[in-house]
This record gives sequence, structure tokens and C-alpha cells, in this order.
Amino acid sequence: MKRISLLMLAGLCLGCKTDFTGMESAELKEFTPLSGVHCESSALLNALNHQGYNISEEEILGAGGILGFVYDGGKFPFLGGRSLNFKENLFKSLGIVWHKGDLKSDGNGWSEINKLLESDIPVLLRVDMRFLPYLYNGKYGSKYMSFGWHFITLVSMDIEKGTAYVTDTDKKTLNEIKLKDLDRARFSKLKVMPPEGEYYWVERAPEGFRIEWEEVVIESLKTVKSGMMNITSQGDSISGLKAMEKLPQSIILLGENTPSYLMEPVLNSLYGFIELYGTGGAAFRDPYLGFLKSKRELNKDFEKYIVLLEKSVEAWDNFSDYLKEMSQDKNNRDFSRLSKLAESIYASEKLFYESIQ
Repeated sequence: MKRISLLMLAGLCLGCKTDFTGMESAELKEFTPLSGVHCESSALLNALNHQGYNISEEEILGAGGILGFVYDGGKFPFLGGRSLNFKENLFKSLGIVWHKGDLKSDGNGWSEINKLLESDIPVLLRVDMRFLPYLYNGKYGSKYMSFGWHFITLVSMDIEKGTAYVTDTDKKTLNEIKLKDLDRARFSKLKVMPPEGEYYWVERAPEGFRIEWEEVVIESLKTVKSGMMNITSQGDSISGLKAMEKLPQSIILLGENTPSYLMEPVLNSLYGFIELYGTGGAAFRDPYLGFLKSKRELNKDFEKYIVLLEKSVEAWDNFSDYLKEMSQDKNNRDFSRLSKLAESIYASEKLFYESIQ
């Protein structure tokens, strides 16, 4: 009979709001962690490959129709290049059976999560990255690091020790975290995009599962066109292709309205939103271009989309390169020039989406 600690006997995780009574330690069998560039796609990469789907992160981003656009103005603006429906698009496109967890189950979903691990099923968790100490030298991140749309894959739970192991984006090895911290990360009380304890899993690939990539690429192109052409602006937040047309004017307003003490971090953040922070480069256009190039032999019509998207990538890179220059040199801040570069982004993106039949 294995030894049971007082902590396990009590069924409690000290510091947690969750009662772990009745749960046992569980971990995936023969799991190999895989690193990636984007949190959500890398979490999916780990979950899907463990479940028997032989797929790359680039293919995940492409099949999910990752491309999108949003600009949220204000004193500290946000610029994003992805679709929030990416995960749902992916599962639909590939015909993968997936499930969203039930928070009404025992222990805020932990009981179901624990049973899934016991059944050798990885679980995707949506969390506030601020409460992942392995990202911040063993401590919580500052309040400015709070972000409730961060995804990790849960690999194991050790109830006796009160710890767990997870994958996370570009980390090549598993990351240990206390269950109390993981619980807090799942239920962080954010005003914007709170994680709300969301979790997901996918069923194992059926025998003989096969992806018809030509059909997937065509469906993906239709998806990104629909998403970019149909979304309009709302208040200070603008999104979609029609709203992208307003980006040049928003850049002019940025130069006029941003306080001088905030200018450097604002410009640096905008650069990061495009080239860093899990985008794979050029606001997700780089990995999507790579996806199209990897499937170019399947259909001769794909070549025209590749050529047009290459121009979009170039426009995004020119825009972000100058953002970086402006952030580093306060004497080199020409917002009219930056606005012109934003016009090039809109023009190239418009040609790309309008070309999709």
C-alpha cells in the first residue's frame, strides 16, 4: 500500500480554493514535449500529437485560419493579428472531435481534468500567465503581465506533492508548477479576458485518420477572407479589413495623443505585438505564408496567394522595423512616415483577401 501524506489524506492543496479530495496523482504515458512559437497553437501541438495526429504548429496555425486584425486605441494601444475563433476553426477544418470542460464538475473542473489525465488525455488550460512562476524566476509576474488568453497543456498532477507539470510555448522541457498557482492562474479575476477556468481536450485520432490538405487550405483561405471582410469597427477598437483602413489615421492620432513618457514603451509594445509575443513574425503572416508554401504543390492556384501574401509580410515587416527604430531613437519619430507604411499594409492585405475566390 503506497504511503499517503497528510496533505493527500486531507485532499487539500494549501493556498487553493479547490478541494482535491478523492483525486489521485496522474500523468500522461510516454509524453514528449514539443516547443512552438505561439501559446495556443503550441498547446494544441502537444495535445494533438499525443493523441495521434501527426501535425506541425505551422499546419495548426494555417488550418485554423489564424489571420485576423484588431486595433484597440487609447493611451496604451493594442494591435493584434489573429482570429479569436482560431481553435474552433481548426477543429472544424480537420474534423477533430473536441470537448470543452464542465466547470460544474467537482472542484471547479479539476476532478474531470484529473480523470482525463488518468485516461492518458492531455488537457489544454486557459490561464492568466501572471501566475505562472516558472516564467518569472519563481515568482508571480507584475500586474502588468496579466494576460488571460494564455494556453498551456497539462501533462501531470501530483496530488501528494501539490504540484503539476505543463508545457508552455517555446519551453523545450516540462515546467513544474504548484497546484495552488495553477488554480489561481485558471481563475484569475481580470476585467479583460479573464480565463474563467476554461479547459479543453481532443479525442484520439481514429484509425486511418487522414487530412486532405488541399481541401483544408481552400477552407482556410475562405475562413480568413470571411473573418477579415465581415468584421467592422466598434468604438475605439477596430478590427477586420474594413477597419484596417483606419489604421493610418490611428497612427497619426497615436503620435498626437501619446504622452512623451509613454511613447517609448508604447512603440516598443506595438513592435512586440507584431514581431514577438508568439506571433511567429509579421503579425502571424509569416507562419501562414509558410503554411501556404508547404502546400503549394497541391494546387497551382495557391501560388498567386503566396505571391500576394509575401507582399503583405513585407509591408508588415517595414512597418514594424520602423516602429522599432522609433522606439529606440526619440529623434527619429516621423508618424506621417509610419502612417504611410500602415497604408501599405492595408493595400497589400486588401489585394490578398479580395483575390480569394
